[in-house]
Amino acid sequence: MSNITIRSANIIDALPITNVHIKSWQETYSNIFSSYFLNHLNSETRKTGWQETLADEEKQVYVAEVENQIVGFCSIEVREYHEENCAFLATLYLLQQYQKQRIGEQLFLVAKNNVRRLGYQDMYVEVLAEK
Repeated sequence: MSNITIRSANIIDALPITNVHIKSWQETYSNIFSSYFLNHLNSETRKTGWQETLADEEKQVYVAEVENQIVGFCSIEVREYHEENCAFLATLYLLQQYQKQRIGEQLFLVAKNNVRRLGYQDMYVEVLAEK
């Protein structure tokens, strides 16, 4: 495996993050969402959303790169949960071909360490599950 770099994302990463986001949904959620839905995910809408997220100083996004290509990402933010502000792992996506190589674990640890740096002891996660 080539060197893996985990770094803070910046605004120019919006399109590569969008591409990984869409492809990872298509690879991962084929048993949850229809193929029509997955094949028609709107990259322009998602790119705009990622540009907004990356410009928001209260949200933190980290990318995993292999050979200077973004292959995964995660984001953390503060949300109200049970009437208190808490850290929330909003996303963690990795292209299928890079799974099972501990890259996702590295992204998670960066998120966890930054949550602690922000002064939170807990980090909440929500996941999609098949019914």
